[in-house]
Amino acid sequence: MDGRTNDSERRGWMGRVHLSWPMLFAAGWLLYEITAQPGLGALVACAKFGWVDVRAAFWLRRVDPDRWRGRTCFWAYISYGLWKTAIMATLTMIAMGLIGVLLDQAARRPPVNNGFSPVLEGMLAAAMFGFGLSFPATYLALWSARRNGVRIWLGRAPHVARHERFWPPSHGRINGAPFVGLTCIVMTLWFFLVAWGVGLAAIVRMGAIATMVYITASLCFILHLLIRIFRTFSQVFATSPQECWNLEVSESVYQIRSADEGTNAA
Repeated sequence: MDGRTNDSERRGWMGRVHLSWPMLFAAGWLLYEITAQPGLGALVACAKFGWVDVRAAFWLRRVDPDRWRGRTCFWAYISYGLWKTAIMATLTMIAMGLIGVLLDQAARRPPVNNGFSPVLEGMLAAAMFGFGLSFPATYLALWSARRNGVRIWLGRAPHVARHERFWPPSHGRINGAPFVGLTCIVMTLWFFLVAWGVGLAAIVRMGAIATMVYITASLCFILHLLIRIFRTFSQVFATSPQECWNLEVSESVYQIRSADEGTNAA
């Protein structure tokens, strides 16, 4: 069979979809014209920053010769893409809020719509969507990494490998996994804090001794949990791309004709 036909059959729909900035602006404009909701356009714009990592996730799962490593990296890069979307939405929302306050103060006019525009609503939705889905995806990636003995690297390595058509990914010096992990810790503590507050409100009615026991046990549990999480991070976060996509004896670095032919590893 012709090699080009092989390539087209192997390519998945995620490998064919490419969101360029003109296409993104066109999609945002259409959403605004059809729905009259500028917040949807803002949400689409934030999603652009994580789309490349979502594509990398599907590419890694498809081409990695190690099936379990491919699945681990899939969840890791899904989490990374969602995290990028949420971080960009949060930073943009803060910047727009500060600029809006400064402009309102300079013009000495009251804030419109209580200071919260539809665009900021779209940014808030993108942040909540990104953080909300990145949280479970991060824990899935950590669980898969521990279970399969994979060290996670989040960076430009798979993007370069996919565009230049080689294996294994080997570019980059900064691992984004600790930043995603730190965000996961903050969200975990926030959830535990909310649950702890609800429990404390119920325990207080039982007396001072029960309250002290509850507080002490909670602090010990949280400290133990943080130690376990940090220990897990040190075990599953790679210090270089080579620690993630390490070469086995049966593998060798090879050039591939198509970004989707990685499954033909020697």
